[in-house]
Amino acid sequence: MSVIRALLRSRKFVSALTALAASVAVVLGFEEAVAAKLVTAIIAVAGLFILGTAAEDVAEKLSRPDGDSK
Repeated sequence: MSVIRALLRSRKFVSALTALAASVAVVLGFEEAVAAKLVTAIIAVAGLFILGTAAEDVAEKLSRPDGDSK
């Protein structure tokens, strides 16, 4: 699971996934508007995951005593 999380945190991977999805949509004959919506959806989901991970990291840091560090 940590490998998947690391991949989803990677902006390069998300960019590659988005490009792949758009390319596949075009090859399969989807209209340009549909391909654009697909790309937008992938970017939105990846962005939400990144924000969620950041919020989780902040919450973890705030819950530790002042003297502890990773």
